[in-house]
Amino acid sequence: MKPSEFTTWATGRCSLRCKYCFVYKLYADQPQQDFYEDKIEPLISMAINQPKKPATIWWFGGEPTMAWDVIIKGINVSKAKGLKLGQTGDLQFGLTTNLMGLNSKRAQILGQHKFGILCSIDGIESKHDKYRKTPTGTGSWKQCWENLKQVRKYINNNPQIRWSIVPDTLEGISEDIAFYVKEGMTNLACDPVYEVKWTEEDYRIYRNEMEKIRDYSIKWYRKGINLFLKPIRDGISPLTTRNRIWKSRCGLGQGGVGVDINGDIYPCHRFVSSKTCKMGNVETGIEDEARIKWIKEWQSRPPVSEDPNKCLTCIARSACTGGCLAVNYDVFGDVHACPTPVCELFKIQVETFLPMYKLMEAENNLAFMNSYKGGFNS
Repeated sequence: MKPSEFTTWATGRCSLRCKYCFVYKLYADQPQQDFYEDKIEPLISMAINQPKKPATIWWFGGEPTMAWDVIIKGINVSKAKGLKLGQTGDLQFGLTTNLMGLNSKRAQILGQHKFGILCSIDGIESKHDKYRKTPTGTGSWKQCWENLKQVRKYINNNPQIRWSIVPDTLEGISEDIAFYVKEGMTNLACDPVYEVKWTEEDYRIYRNEMEKIRDYSIKWYRKGINLFLKPIRDGISPLTTRNRIWKSRCGLGQGGVGVDINGDIYPCHRFVSSKTCKMGNVETGIEDEARIKWIKEWQSRPPVSEDPNKCLTCIARSACTGGCLAVNYDVFGDVHACPTPVCELFKIQVETFLPMYKLMEAENNLAFMNSYKGGFNS
């Protein structure tokens, strides 16, 4: 499979100082520069020359809106080439944003050009502001929430929310999710941060919150609400995946790649920060030999928990992804070694949400099935 998704660092700069951020916590020397202007046209040309349409350029960072000129030039170059933008066109743009640099005018521009958007905001104000602070140490939730309203007005009324969970923001997350559902936001990619320490008490709280989320979700699905929650998607994977999915994973080096500010290409956007496994440049193209060698290397053996004994009795073995390879590398220097929290939290999700899947299937609940249709292996 030739990559058609290019998650590209618009900049190494960021407007927040999130305490758990893998980029600056692990790789503090990340260049504080924007995507090279002379690489924008080669990036777009490379993307649209891939077989699959539309190709996707998804701006990442850092915080992409800090490099607004890069985003605008990408639009202008595409228009000069006569490209049709959007999911039904030649090229789809998108960005992952902390929302700090958006406003009404910018949201209108992104909406006009049919951008996809992923919004990083960690639930309610008290939880979000614990970790997602400005350089001066103040919380960022109020500004993010106001700018999220502009996203919903001009880009997508129900954007996907990227919600990072750490142990000391975990308790009460079921109520936090209920708040978002009440606000009409039902596309929630809540995901634990695996690079931090989790205790047995944290796992107990996580299970308790997942059980509450399950009970809430059953009621929502029965009301016909299409709700996507990543913990549910991951938890039901043993029944929606016939074989272990660690070889298909997230498109790593296959359907998608990451691109650095200087145009260098890596297996994904997370490997950009570690500068690991370079496989080409936007000017010279993807080096298929290096890409295929990388894929064969990580597919050469299955992932294993840092405590291998856990794998012997794991109830979710058939659907194990082995976690994120970049997380594995960042923590252990080995893409095959999976941190214990990945195993423990995945097990809790499976034990909590598999029974719900069977119940929803027995009821032929269309809201539930539609919420995860085509999303089981993503």
